[in-house]
Amino acid sequence: MRSRAARAVVAIGLVLGGGCYRMTFKFSKAVAEAGAPREVQHQSLASGLWDLSGPVMVEELCPQGAASVQVEESVANGLGQNLSSAIISVPAFLVNPLLIVGVYWVAGRHAQPWAPSTVRLTCAKGKVRSIKYVVLRLEAKGGLEPATVGLFSDALVGELRKNPGLNVMTGSDVEAVLGAERQQQLLGCTDTNCLTELAGALGADRVVHGSVGRVGESLVVNLTAVDPKSGRAVASVSERLKGGGDEAFLDALPALVFRIVSEP
Repeated sequence: MRSRAARAVVAIGLVLGGGCYRMTFKFSKAVAEAGAPREVQHQSLASGLWDLSGPVMVEELCPQGAASVQVEESVANGLGQNLSSAIISVPAFLVNPLLIVGVYWVAGRHAQPWAPSTVRLTCAKGKVRSIKYVVLRLEAKGGLEPATVGLFSDALVGELRKNPGLNVMTGSDVEAVLGAERQQQLLGCTDTNCLTELAGALGADRVVHGSVGRVGESLVVNLTAVDPKSGRAVASVSERLKGGGDEAFLDALPALVFRIVSEP
């Protein structure tokens, strides 16, 4: 009997002793306001399939934009989540206390019946300065059709424009400002001097260039954002997308753009 009770204590301890986490996203172009962050409790069911709390309204909480966003599962959050997972494991516990561990990991950790978390917003001080990006057409490599990579370039521009505070210019915009002949002279280059000249003519803060190619069954994506004033690459992405289908680029695009605009 004592041995059985000891196994039960160990099993329950494993169930309730799940870890916590904290993720912080910082936006380098925003200056943080003074004071404590704004805190919101978020609730979801079934691994987020049912959002009880609804979206966190960043624009309402931070009218001038956010300087950083932190999502945390605290000790209290984790205890609540693990308790809800333990409850659905009770039938297994009644059969054999050791079964609760397996049922918990399968039904609890992976299904997460209740997932509370804490969202902390540090608002920006004043309005975030608009950043002007010039996006050069991506280079097609490894047998990819230029027309396909041209669509990738358009998709990259569209994803960048989803970010507030970014003013994104494309090839057609450049032609309207510089004229077709000057555009052809400048858009074909990727060396520092040429990028600086292009950015100076357009008043750009960043120039994004790169390539997409196919290697075997994978797509290889290389993107670089250059600060034309210093000639320094301020952000770069080199990613292998397994599977090689054209849609793999589109699926990965939000994460790629986030890494480009979130400069260290």
